[in-house]
Amino acid sequence: MKKIIDISREISAETKVFQGDRNFSCKWTSEIKNGSVCNVSEFHTTSHVATHADAPFHTEQDGKKITEIPLSCFCGTAKVIQTEKPEISLTASLEKKLQNVKRVLFKTLTSPETASSLSSELAEFLVKNGVILVGTDSMSVDKTESTDLKIHRRLLQNGIVILEGLDLSQVQEGVYELIAFPLKLKNFEASPVRAVLRQL
Repeated sequence: MKKIIDISREISAETKVFQGDRNFSCKWTSEIKNGSVCNVSEFHTTSHVATHADAPFHTEQDGKKITEIPLSCFCGTAKVIQTEKPEISLTASLEKKLQNVKRVLFKTLTSPETASSLSSELAEFLVKNGVILVGTDSMSVDKTESTDLKIHRRLLQNGIVILEGLDLSQVQEGVYELIAFPLKLKNFEASPVRAVLRQL
C-alpha cells in the first residue's frame, strides 16, 4: 500500500488565524459522562482556519464558490518544491522545476504564523503555464501586510485554486499524488481541507 503523508494542520483552540478572523472554539452539547446517550459537539471558526482551500469567490464577487470547483482540481499529481526565500521568485531553476506541472506545493520552511508570499512574476508564470492549483505551507500566498491581495486575485481570477496552511515539514521535494477535498459548503468562498500526499 502506498504511504500516506498527512499534510494538514491540526485544528484546536491554539490554532492561529488571521487577525480579525474568528478563533476556533468548541463546546459539548451532549456528553455521555453527564448521562446523555452520546457525545455531541459544536464548533465555531473561520472557513480559512488551518489547512484550507480558497475559491475564486474569496476575492471575486462573481467568482466560483467552493462547491463549484471541480473535485478533480483537488486530486491528482502534485509537485512539492522547497524554497527558503521570504518571497518566492521566478528563477531559471524554479522555472525548470515547474515545467509541465499542474499542481504545485511550495515548502517554504516558515512557521505557520508567517507568510512566504509569491512574487507577481511567479504568479504570472503559473497562470500562463496552465497550473490549476497552488499550495503553500505559509498562511497566505500574499504578504501578511497586503491590503489588495493581488497574488490571490491574479491566481483566482484565472481559475487557480489556492491551498494555504499546509504542513509540509515531513515531505521531501518530489512528485506525489495529492488528495485535498474541501467540505461541501454551499455558497462559501473557502473551506478547511484534510490534505494528504501519497507516494507514487
